[in-house]
Amino acid sequence: MDNRLPPRYAFRLEDLRTWHVVRVRCGICRHQADIAPAALTRSRPGYTRLVDLEGRLRCRNCGARGRASLEVELRPRD
Repeated sequence: MDNRLPPRYAFRLEDLRTWHVVRVRCGICRHQADIAPAALTRSRPGYTRLVDLEGRLRCRNCGARGRASLEVELRPRD
């Protein structure tokens, strides 16, 4: 199993695995939340880059659209 993450600009939905955590942060209010990889891959092609999704997301706290920042981290081992 290769745990190295691709560069942020090159990470695609098809690169997401069950051991990844996708963290979203609002650039306006700094609200942050985790998004399940399955929620992102639903109804989107696998070649979609995560940076392309950032402009489409809306903050649940302040309602800002297009100010999200996505980061992928490895899920902690139990």
